[in-house]
Amino acid sequence: MSQTPDSLPKTPLLIIGNKNYASWSLRAWLLLRVFDVPFRELKLPLDTPEFEARIGNYAPNRRVPALHDGDVRIWDSLAICEYANERWLDGRGWPADLAARAHARAISAEMHSGFSALRNQMTMCIRERVDVRPWSEPLKADVARVVHIWDESRRRFGSGGAFLCGRFSIADFGVVGDLLGKRTRNHQRRTMNGS
Repeated sequence: MSQTPDSLPKTPLLIIGNKNYASWSLRAWLLLRVFDVPFRELKLPLDTPEFEARIGNYAPNRRVPALHDGDVRIWDSLAICEYANERWLDGRGWPADLAARAHARAISAEMHSGFSALRNQMTMCIRERVDVRPWSEPLKADVARVVHIWDESRRRFGSGGAFLCGRFSIADFGVVGDLLGKRTRNHQRRTMNGS
């Protein structure tokens, strides 16, 4: 009899919101999928009474994503990535080179905790394309910084592959919401550059 993720012993449980709208949930989910980590998924409907009633059972901060691995509980997407890197990836989640790894960690932390104008004014929505013009000055600054991060990462560390620091890494998950809004942002980037 073949085992399904639900029947595997000690298969971790990832608690997420809607992957179409919740970039933090999508980041943790993609990391586990891309690196073939078996897990069970529990999707809680965001902004509903059900979410409010159930999320406290899974995450003390009452946010998604959260990961339960046996008795271990993690309730932050970047912390989930770090845990997965140590628990299942044998360090493959970050670049092998020390300088590239330090850069990848720094940009991941910046993407994870910064860019409030970008998050608030260009929220992730995979299902539709939204034009948010005119851009506020803080949004222009956030987009310019993201473009700089991408350009600098590729220039300094991208020679080993097609991703920010060469081969695929946790740093690439940090920008997943931005990558999914690429069409709108590329249009806006051309507008910012005067073309």
